[in-house]
Amino acid sequence: MFQLDKRQAQAAVEQAQGNLERVRASLGQAQIDVRRYTPLVAQKAVSQAELDKALSSEIAGKAEANAGQAVLDNAKLNLGWTTVTAPISGIAGVSKVQIGDLMTPTTIMTTISSVNPIYVDFSIAEQDYIRFVREKTGRSAGQNLELILGDGTVSRGVVALFS
Repeated sequence: MFQLDKRQAQAAVEQAQGNLERVRASLGQAQIDVRRYTPLVAQKAVSQAELDKALSSEIAGKAEANAGQAVLDNAKLNLGWTTVTAPISGIAGVSKVQIGDLMTPTTIMTTISSVNPIYVDFSIAEQDYIRFVREKTGRSAGQNLELILGDGTVSRGVVALFS
């Protein structure tokens, strides 16, 4: 129905992807360091402090990768919101927004009228309805009608088509 400017959201997705790849590369290097330093500490070729530093970098890298993935997911979600689709099928009314309008989460863009089925609410006294059903049942063609009366009982009838 509506297409919002997606350039900013697309740029945010690309930025989040780049940051995530950078973080994953750092995490990969930290994992390599841990694998490299572990046997060297046993041989006393590398200090325990170096291994501890590499282990801390690995843990921090995993946390940054998780955070980066969350930022990317959020950016993709925001990009998806730039395409506005109708939640129901029906007939769209006149657009209430124009090109260049500032949109907020509460902006009403248009209204959609459902046409299948069509629900109609109108007031009628129970006595008038009962009289109508008694007079018209069997003589008129139309759609089935179900009315829940004030006392909770259900009355079924036919909607008459008057000309």
